[in-house]
Amino acid sequence: MEPKEVVEQLFEAESRGDVDGIVRLMHEDVELNLSCRKVFGTDAKTTVRGREAAQEVYREDVPRRGSAFRIRATRMICESATVAAEWIAHCGPKGEDIRRGVDVFVVRDGEILQGAVYLDLTTVPNLNPREAGPVGPSSERAESTRTRRSEE
Repeated sequence: MEPKEVVEQLFEAESRGDVDGIVRLMHEDVELNLSCRKVFGTDAKTTVRGREAAQEVYREDVPRRGSAFRIRATRMICESATVAAEWIAHCGPKGEDIRRGVDVFVVRDGEILQGAVYLDLTTVPNLNPREAGPVGPSSERAESTRTRRSEE
């Protein structure tokens, strides 16, 4: 399976809330940087190593998303085994909340070996990117994003 197809299947499994389907796409030695989880609290686990640890984190996170959660790639850039996927996610009880971000994956032999999730903190209500520290964009980037969106 091509790297792009692996990421497409990951987003499909995430949209279904299928933890087993998500984890099945992970390499046994997967390493994930999920700094976006800091929105759940400062004690949230953000570095995940190994398929079992990934399963534990997804079993915790997927139910929080709610049954209306949907994620889709709005653009993908693929170079060899690396895939960068810009995405939009609908979450909340009725899918009314919108989140945006970029995920970057390294895929080997049809499995995700490495991944990093970059959440656009300007799409998270009640979260000030200036206070987010290393989790979010710099204050200049966040302001630029807000300005650009208001002009669209």
